[in-house]
Amino acid sequence: YLPYPYAIMRALIRNQYTIYEPEYYDRDDLENHKKVQKKQNEKYIEAVLQNDIDFVIIINHAYANREFFDVCKMKNLKVFLYTMDSVRWCDYAVDYLSDYAGIYSFEPTDCGNSLLPADIEYLPIGYDEESLYPETSNTYEYDICFVGMLDKRRIKLLSYVADYAKQNNKRIIVYTETRR
Repeated sequence: YLPYPYAIMRALIRNQYTIYEPEYYDRDDLENHKKVQKKQNEKYIEAVLQNDIDFVIIINHAYANREFFDVCKMKNLKVFLYTMDSVRWCDYAVDYLSDYAGIYSFEPTDCGNSLLPADIEYLPIGYDEESLYPETSNTYEYDICFVGMLDKRRIKLLSYVADYAKQNNKRIIVYTETRR
């Protein structure tokens, strides 16, 4: 998976925060999706109830539900959301945007978007020496690389990039996850 969640956790640890990370279940188990979602949410609630927590950061929403937010509210815990792609791609996040004390997105189009019912701040991920390190080689197999979710705006942009690559004899590769 992408290194961003680990970069965020390392930054918090460097700043003297203790991290409680609940067990994660297989999100690709589509046959048992509802059961996995329920079990995952139970783990979140267990982590909140059994630990002395100052605040909660959820990355990409990841199955938090009404019961979880109610438990956090009961314990006076602020819950923050960070999305690595558009909040619109995060499982069920839009249903709970008003429950977050703050929402931050790596996707600039989320910010100031009147179609989303919350204020979302742009927060790009910075450099993390343990997961993002400088390339020592100057030779690459590809000239252009895209990694991320595809939406209409990105597909249109990639089509321009593909045209440029073809006209300029550049090699391009696209890594993406298909949405189910």
